[in-house]
Amino acid sequence: MSCTTLTVAYSAESLGLSVIPLVQTIGHLEWILKTKEFSNLRENASYPMVACIGDPSALELILDSVNQVR
Repeated sequence: MSCTTLTVAYSAESLGLSVIPLVQTIGHLEWILKTKEFSNLRENASYPMVACIGDPSALELILDSVNQVR
């Protein structure tokens, strides 16, 4: 975590707030599906926004992302 992220997290905690990370899933994965390495995981080859969750590799990518913030 960056220093800024830690500062925000500690400040929130001191105020009794919980920081809940945002994890993009299924329909908001253009940040990774636009890359050549992961383009094969798209639901539609022309649109880099949506992962094909019927593909075990796409599901694994999503679950790995979620598990990183647990």
